[in-house]
Amino acid sequence: LVRISSEVVKTEEDILIARTFSSQSSINEYIFVKGEDLSCLRKLESTELLIEGDEQLIAVRNTGKNSALFVYADRAAYDNYLTLLPGEEREIRLLDADSGWKVKYFNENEMF
Repeated sequence: LVRISSEVVKTEEDILIARTFSSQSSINEYIFVKGEDLSCLRKLESTELLIEGDEQLIAVRNTGKNSALFVYADRAAYDNYLTLLPGEEREIRLLDADSGWKVKYFNENEMF
């Protein structure tokens, strides 16, 4: 038996994020936008991420005012491409991070 709960968060004006949580520690995120395409995601302003940790585990906190979409750690064991709302923090377990690691996100100014 798997127990599932969910939450829906309205972030910026044209973006809605739905999350489902299962009793097996799985989180699925769905991003819905107003309009016919995803162009409003390109207009989402950058935010600030605070990253602390070591070569095995990092904590990523969104300290800014906007959501961080598709947060990606290049040496993550799992839990890549997650969304962090303002004030949220998630831990990311790393694999083979002795050579360093980077964290990027979709609406980061330098991402594209």
